[in-house]
Amino acid sequence: MRLSFLLLLPLMLSACHDETSCDGNQPVAVFQPDIPRVLSHSFRLNKEGEALETLVLEDSFALELWQSNCHSTEQEFRFTIPAPAGASPTFPDLVQLTAAQFHRLSLLGPGYQPFSAWAQTISAHQQDFHQGRPLEVQQSIFITIDAVPSEKELTLIARLKTE
Repeated sequence: MRLSFLLLLPLMLSACHDETSCDGNQPVAVFQPDIPRVLSHSFRLNKEGEALETLVLEDSFALELWQSNCHSTEQEFRFTIPAPAGASPTFPDLVQLTAAQFHRLSLLGPGYQPFSAWAQTISAHQQDFHQGRPLEVQQSIFITIDAVPSEKELTLIARLKTE
């Protein structure tokens, strides 16, 4: 499993563009704008060594990806999906829905296959997660899962951090 995480790191990191504004490498876009089924894509880098990338697919799937590499490598994925019908999902259900979103990203093309490793890791630790609290899934690799429900949408939040 460790090799899969190492495969994802090049997507998260790039050579430093301006070392005066950040102790680490500047984030780079993870997604390419020419992915099939993508309705919109944007990537914005700010002076503080942080970036915001947004992606909207044709099936009402939206992703906001915040990245920072200044003091530690950190990514926050905010998946917005239609709210599930029926009763509010339990936290273990939310963890599985989050894993499913990473799996969905892995299907965007061969270059996105490493997201499958994140999906598998989240699923394997489903019972270990506590809402809003970081879980160390490998040495110095932490995942925090949270959610913001609303009447029509559900925002699933996964924060990946390496120290």
